[in-house]
Amino acid sequence: MTTKLPHRDGRWQAVDNLSATWLPRSGGRPPTQPADPAWPKGQDIDFADGRSDVPTCAATLPWVDNKIGLYLVDCSFCGQRVAITVAGRKDDPLATRLVCMPRKQLRPLVIDDAAKAEVARVVAWAKDHELDTNNPTFIPGNDPHFVAKLGTYRTVFTFTRAGDALFRHLSVSVPGEKYPNPVAMWILADLYGFTGWTVELGPKPAVDWDVQLHEHSVQVLQQIPTGKLN
Repeated sequence: MTTKLPHRDGRWQAVDNLSATWLPRSGGRPPTQPADPAWPKGQDIDFADGRSDVPTCAATLPWVDNKIGLYLVDCSFCGQRVAITVAGRKDDPLATRLVCMPRKQLRPLVIDDAAKAEVARVVAWAKDHELDTNNPTFIPGNDPHFVAKLGTYRTVFTFTRAGDALFRHLSVSVPGEKYPNPVAMWILADLYGFTGWTVELGPKPAVDWDVQLHEHSVQVLQQIPTGKLN
């Protein structure tokens, strides 16, 4: 159970093993609804539900003004991840506390010749079969031509046109109810031809990537400036 509390500076001490990465939603557009007056100074999100009898760790969530997004909060020790939505308003969450979990092995991602060949197969098909947002009933994840399974990572890739704009569109999911590790996600995006991300960015995506969380999957879009495929 999760408890929302009025924000108070210093309520919990942030720890180094928790990282909070802000990602844009809906292109990072401004919020459309006013702030909730019940939280004039923001919120603290307590996933420990006020308990003091369990080990916990905490992170701050720096406020991003006037942009819709979400925070991915990751623990480098146990591999736990939570997603917290924000809207760039004064009632946004500003801190969170998680219950410590047993340490887990990170899900492996192997990029070998077989994986590269699978990605090349999907990209080649996608180039010859652009999708259009005017045909919303087609689900590319149901067509094996757009799908590559790389170990436990399931990827779906398309080139999708919206009017005159053309986008790379990648969806990645893993078994169970977890989201893929962000660095593994960006490595896969790079493999599919997305540009702008380097290992120095770590869990942060490239600045022009639109990252969206869907049910049990992470999707990333990047507009192709020329509107054409080479």
